[in-house]
Amino acid sequence: MTSPLSSAQAARSALATRLRHLRLDAGLAGHQLSLACGWHPAKTSRIENTRALPSDADIRAWCAACDADSQAEDLIAAARSATST
Repeated sequence: MTSPLSSAQAARSALATRLRHLRLDAGLAGHQLSLACGWHPAKTSRIENTRALPSDADIRAWCAACDADSQAEDLIAAARSATST
């Protein structure tokens, strides 16, 4: 049986992977995404390495920088699910 902690971590990891793939598909390096979002590069790294869960605004900015606005709401739902698991 999977523990709730394991489920939550798996959901956060899946979200981070999806965000990383959006960045890579857009042809952006981490520092380029950070610059486009107005963040310190450490924030992008923390999100991609599951050390920080992005806020709704973070996800919207990430998607806008990657020209993937249509995916923002689905990713936000995934992030909310990851915190309630």
